Amino acid sequence: MSTRPFLLAYAVDLTRATVPLSRFSHLVHAFALLDSQGKLQAPHGASAFCRAAQAAQAVPLVAIGGAESGAAFAKAPTAPLADAIAQLVREQGYQGVDIDWEFPDQAGSPEKLVALATALRQRLPKLLLTAAVPGSDWYGKHYDSAALLPLLDWVNIMAYDFSGPWSPTAGHNAPLSFCQSALRYWTEQRQWPKDKLVLGLAAYGRGFQAARFGDKPTGKSAQEELPFRELGHLERAGWKRQRDATEQVPYLTSPAGNAIFSYDDPLSITAKVALARRTGVKGCFFWELSQDDGSLSAAAQKAWQH
Repeated sequence: MSTRPFLLAYAVDLTRATVPLSRFSHLVHAFALLDSQGKLQAPHGASAFCRAAQAAQAVPLVAIGGAESGAAFAKAPTAPLADAIAQLVREQGYQGVDIDWEFPDQAGSPEKLVALATALRQRLPKLLLTAAVPGSDWYGKHYDSAALLPLLDWVNIMAYDFSGPWSPTAGHNAPLSFCQSALRYWTEQRQWPKDKLVLGLAAYGRGFQAARFGDKPTGKSAQEELPFRELGHLERAGWKRQRDATEQVPYLTSPAGNAIFSYDDPLSITAKVALARRTGVKGCFFWELSQDDGSLSAAAQKAWQH
């Protein structure tokens, strides 16, 4: 594994993935969730996930939280939650924990995030402890980077979801400029060391019911979010492939010219991995493994090795 590039992937279910696991140095099982009573629920197939990762010589971690997990984390008492996470890790065979608190923007949550990281570091002193973090100050300001730095082995920058159904105008899901600004944000504004940063890559795209980027959508897109491996059916239906030369990402336009879909392909992934290498960060990661048909992770692996 010493010659393997640092390439991490989040995965919900490895049985749905068709990508060789041997491409990855680390695999993160998403997600262990807090139920309505605050009890930690293990992700499906936890022990099988760890066995499959280890068979591929990849380090298995478990991600705690996920989208809109902020309220549940804010309510959960720190010590019992840390005890439950540590028990899950030991019982199932994970070799680390990824804290995916989205997002610690409630009163007291930034401090609770530090307290949780501290408690996990105390309970799992020899295992990996990481966190998924946003790519801008909108949510990034709620992370106490100075307090978290000595506790975390690295952070995974979610440099995607730049635009989506929440946006007032149509935009790219993960433009190159957002990756650049996300890296500047964490290296310069938050003073995070480069060897503890991992740049996020999207294996999915987002669509808008709009004729051009920058336009206000005219309604809900029928292609609001699709995995990369399913985009072939759009092209077979007459959608045309285009490329934004400035942002270095591809997009599709509908036959009627009233809808657009932004995504990443092997060429844009290569450009982003090259950016990560030039910047000097630890590596890259994908969300989410089963969304790739294999060509995205192959491009990332090749770009990192060259």
